[in-house]
Amino acid sequence: MNDKPAIKREITCEVCGRRCQTEQKGRDSCRDCHRKEPSVRCLSCGLMKHLIAVETGLCPRCTRIVARPEAECVLCGRFKVIYNQEDWLCKTCNKRKRQLSRNEGRPNKVQCSICGQMRVSVFLSKAICRTCQRVMKNGCEACAQCHRVIHDKTRRFCLKCYQDSLAPSALRNFLASFTTTYSYKNMLFDLLASTIEWESVNQKINQRFQIFGRFLQSHQFHKPLTWEIIEATVPPLEPIKHSTREILRTCLLTLGHLLAARGELESCEIFLEKRRSLASLEHAPRPSSRFFIATPRGSGSERQHHPTCSTTWSPSPPSGPGAKSRAWERQRRCRRLTSMITC
Repeated sequence: MNDKPAIKREITCEVCGRRCQTEQKGRDSCRDCHRKEPSVRCLSCGLMKHLIAVETGLCPRCTRIVARPEAECVLCGRFKVIYNQEDWLCKTCNKRKRQLSRNEGRPNKVQCSICGQMRVSVFLSKAICRTCQRVMKNGCEACAQCHRVIHDKTRRFCLKCYQDSLAPSALRNFLASFTTTYSYKNMLFDLLASTIEWESVNQKINQRFQIFGRFLQSHQFHKPLTWEIIEATVPPLEPIKHSTREILRTCLLTLGHLLAARGELESCEIFLEKRRSLASLEHAPRPSSRFFIATPRGSGSERQHHPTCSTTWSPSPPSGPGAKSRAWERQRRCRRLTSMITC
């Protein structure tokens, strides 16, 4: 519990007009008038707040978060939301910098006073490693499920089992309070949440839905969702494993397959086949006088209409090894692409 007293100011309340003290920093309002103000649920964090912007539906805290710029972080070089605008750092790099500044006065490794191993000390006044500190706090009993050292003495759970036991209730609370500014994004999140198997919910599944929920709240998706939009939004794979990128890739691709199963989106196989056909046509050589002769319309029984031009053409006698097979292969690709686009 924080015993530091709150800083109060002498004000004249702008609502009731009486002299009083207030703990609010940005408004001259007494506690009674502040509590009487109507509360509205914020569309981003889902909490009941007094000062909700009418245009955006966000509370002051979420408004400041949305207003943060997106740029290249100075430390990691990734294009992310700038959390620390003074040093121009993202949230991860800013957290790492604060941890390094806290550990400046702490030696790297000392001899633990209990186990005698060279470890990083948890305390500055005592040379105790984290493992021995955990044993001193919780004891050496084994977990009731995985037989590790316990973290919660009441339930006799280790840290992982303790987090997994809290995951279902935490996920239900997050699903109940989740909301966005667009109903289509709410539908996408509900569609993904319909695949949850509550018997196997653990901390990883809870973390996955919370990360994807915050991603939906901060990114725009226009109806309908297509494979092109999913492909442009999916983060690229990197040699270094990044759990957040892998979670976003998995959730977005799962959404695409779910929409395809409902008939609201073409299957991924058809999309990939179309893209391969278009790519082969782009790299194919243009028809030349060596293989094709442009002829006027209405003459000849074997004349065909090229799908990519307005002139009527007919094949000329092929010359060279393999010329005839290459010409008819291009015709077959054009007919297949035309049939796929029209259907």
